[in-house]
Amino acid sequence: MRVQFSVISLLLALSLVIVRDAIADADQYVVGVAYMHGEERRIPELEALVGEAYRRVGMSVVFKYSPPMRDISLANDGEIDASAVRTKHAVAKYENLLVVPEPLLRSLYTMFFVNDKFSEYNIDDFKSLRVACVRGEIISASILESFGMNPVFVPGLEHGIKMLQSGRADAVFTSESVVKGFFKDESSSGMRKGRYGVVVKSYHVVNVRHKDLVVPLAAAFREMIRDGTARQLLGSFSDFIPSSYERDH
Repeated sequence: MRVQFSVISLLLALSLVIVRDAIADADQYVVGVAYMHGEERRIPELEALVGEAYRRVGMSVVFKYSPPMRDISLANDGEIDASAVRTKHAVAKYENLLVVPEPLLRSLYTMFFVNDKFSEYNIDDFKSLRVACVRGEIISASILESFGMNPVFVPGLEHGIKMLQSGRADAVFTSESVVKGFFKDESSSGMRKGRYGVVVKSYHVVNVRHKDLVVPLAAAFREMIRDGTARQLLGSFSDFIPSSYERDH
């Protein structure tokens, strides 16, 4: 009887822990972050920026990293509450996502290469060449598609760079911010940036059930940009904060 009682007590204790953790998870506000390079690498600067905005509206958040397409699906389905930064184009087809109307980042999407002969090429000139694109980078794929290109999709930026450096690809198409996040010192990467590309702005997005947060979060982000907090928190990524004439208002 004593053994049976001990087993029952143990099972009850485990059940209480599971219930407690489930309640805690339900109470958490989860912000998704898409893997920047096709693999999980935390982006503390982005976490700091988004976390501070929520703090200013009286909330605390936790962050969950996922592959890009998985992240946006989780946010749309309500399995997480928001996605840290997304472009308007990327979320356009998702009915349950609302854009917080204050651009947080702007970045040039362009070709990166190691061969100097491509320095004067525009995007269209790469049509006949081998261009790598990270799978899940919605904007990159969309831009290349608009130019009638069929890129080679790779699982992560590291794979694309290895193909580039080994001569199996002529260029990698992605954004400046992604490359900057991958290389602490871009000059040491041996990669060169194309002169031509497409500038795209990124925004915080929330699930529609949090529609009441859109206006206060926009105000918080706006104030953080004006008072210099955003620049301080983003550190080396602060170069990607949109200038005043690039803002939406």
